[in-house]
Amino acid sequence: ASNAIVMAGTPFVVENVLAPSGGSGAQEIAWIMCADGATGCQGRFEELGSINVGAAYDAWLAGGPDQIGSTCWMFVADGDADDLSLNVDGINSTTCFVRCARRAGCESFTGEGNIITVEVLNGMHRLGVDQHPDVQVYPNPTHGQLEVVPAERFHGLEGTIIITNRLGQVMMEMPYEVLDDNPVSVNVEGLPGGLYTIFFKVANRKNIGKKFVIARR
Repeated sequence: ASNAIVMAGTPFVVENVLAPSGGSGAQEIAWIMCADGATGCQGRFEELGSINVGAAYDAWLAGGPDQIGSTCWMFVADGDADDLSLNVDGINSTTCFVRCARRAGCESFTGEGNIITVEVLNGMHRLGVDQHPDVQVYPNPTHGQLEVVPAERFHGLEGTIIITNRLGQVMMEMPYEVLDDNPVSVNVEGLPGGLYTIFFKVANRKNIGKKFVIARR
């Protein structure tokens, strides 16, 4: 894997030099990231040693939290054998990335050992990687009021908007009737500063969401 140095907020591609190999069956790939890389990515990687990342991945695909246990790691992309690189919209602090691979039917990933450290110059607020670019959230960071434009796939549907913190704990829920392309106003003044994810939850559909930061003056 190749490490990189980027300017804050600059889009880039995380590349792996060597493709996974061995085993049989369809290949499954998941990308994970930790935004606390300034403390050392190797130490952060060791946090995953006692956690079944495969089980956490299956739960995430079923609509569960993107956070992996109580660690700083979170899922940012899932894919197939062709997704050997990861397009990142931009980050604002040194971040660790790992590409995890397994064969269909395996309960866990076999420990993809390539840790990619992306060092950010002049980093400011720590922002998560956008999970779904077609969900618009602004302002980001916010000081209290959030405007959210849902993805087109949710237009005309009803369900629930959920906000979770970095640990995957639900901090806020609000039902909505029918979504369209008009922004949904969400008041987050009662939440402490930090990194959050806002989800659109609709029955029988995978949750989609986007990360945002609440910045306290």
